[in-house]
Amino acid sequence: MSVAVKFCGITTVEDAIQAVDLGCSAIGLNFYEHSRRLVPLKTADEIVRSIDGRVKTVAVFVDPRVEEVVNVVEEVGVDFLQFHGHEPAAFCEQFQVPFVKVAAVTDGFDFEGFSVKYHRARALMLDSFGGMERGGTGRTFDWALWPKYVKQRIILAGGLDATNVAQAIKQTKPWAVDVASGIEKDGGPTKDAQKMEAFMSEVRRVAG
Repeated sequence: MSVAVKFCGITTVEDAIQAVDLGCSAIGLNFYEHSRRLVPLKTADEIVRSIDGRVKTVAVFVDPRVEEVVNVVEEVGVDFLQFHGHEPAAFCEQFQVPFVKVAAVTDGFDFEGFSVKYHRARALMLDSFGGMERGGTGRTFDWALWPKYVKQRIILAGGLDATNVAQAIKQTKPWAVDVASGIEKDGGPTKDAQKMEAFMSEVRRVAG
């Protein structure tokens, strides 16, 4: 597909295998202690082993300690790191693992300054979040705020599901889309196979 898809907040081996079988490009494993999608290291390792490199794996953090990230890198062996907090560029770059930096988009968001600051990121993610919730809120941001001229890979996140992802892709033309709550069973964090399949079908319909 011309638009990559990341299924984030995977918490079980079963959900991981289902996601990969449906054709996603990457899965996200959440290591933020305040997230209902938090996955223990042992489970994360089992998930990564179960998919056997068929898609990329992404470890998601919010203002972690250095040792937290090192533990995940050493114990789980993910392909990418994703930072949702206030991590400085130097912090993100120190682990010698490709990383994604996330920003919350609101009125007045300085994308140019953000992109310059994190120019070494493998991709940048634009999301909607606030307070203790960092991603997976089920809320969109105003896509009219999407940057017009970009050189880096940009991932669209925030409130996406099968009902709006096609319009989102048409309007923003992202490199990738990221979904968590939009593919979960009511209350989450367990994923809903039908919602995952419907999401992939919509992405293929507009970007296949």
